[in-house]
Amino acid sequence: MGAVRRHDYFAPDTFGRAVQDHLGDDVMLRLRKALGGTELRIPVRDAVLLNGHPLVQAIGRADALRMAAVFGGERVYVPLLRENGAYLSAAEAGLSNPEIAQQLGVSVRHVRRVLACEGVQNPNHQQRVTRALRPGAAARHPMTMAE
Repeated sequence: MGAVRRHDYFAPDTFGRAVQDHLGDDVMLRLRKALGGTELRIPVRDAVLLNGHPLVQAIGRADALRMAAVFGGERVYVPLLRENGAYLSAAEAGLSNPEIAQQLGVSVRHVRRVLACEGVQNPNHQQRVTRALRPGAAARHPMTMAE
């Protein structure tokens, strides 16, 4: 018996891994191609899974019914099928996460997810800077109780 070849690695206890384990790698691949980068709620009832439903269009009615049996009622994020090289090379080129998101047409949150999956923290990512209060400013601030 040969080893199962998966198109991508998903960490244990993730939606992607659960789909691969319960429904197969081909279902996850079709799901990512059609609905990658979106968040959706898996229907609980079979009656909702009509031919026009996005899940049925993405993976077929039989697999959609199997998915509803396993994940019914859950809200899940379907990971994008991505070219990791584009994210990594943009970070190496000195782009910040918002600039990468704008260039690739995705959200900043998604850029962070992709880089985190690769074990990379963008060195160009700007941390939030909190402005230090001037001496004595805390006493004048209405939300601060002066003692």
